Amino acid sequence: MGEGDRIPETPAQAMKHPDIMVFQRVCGRIPGARDYQGVIETMRFFRERVGDDDEQLVNYLTPYWLAWSTRKTKNQKPYSQASLVWYSEWAVNGDIPRANGHEPVPGESTSDVIRKVAQSAKR
Repeated sequence: MGEGDRIPETPAQAMKHPDIMVFQRVCGRIPGARDYQGVIETMRFFRERVGDDDEQLVNYLTPYWLAWSTRKTKNQKPYSQASLVWYSEWAVNGDIPRANGHEPVPGESTSDVIRKVAQSAKR
């Protein structure tokens, strides 16, 4: 059995697993222990769909992570970095949902965004 065939039991093992290493390259962290198996199984799905090359996988997954990691809730809190929605739903479905309107537009200040949200709430 190779390193990639086993489900890790510890963070040290997870950091050596090839599928989790690709996941970490994309989002800068390893998943929680309860998510190891799901992340690995989903990465295997991506390997079949996108290709087995790690660079291809990173290139495929990065836009989903960037969209997720830069969005905010209507309360202006960042989306949870621990959530796997970007990975197990958005990337699996091949679709980044339209922003909910609470995210800042590049170049906008936070006060501009808050003003827009306040104005839209008055309508």
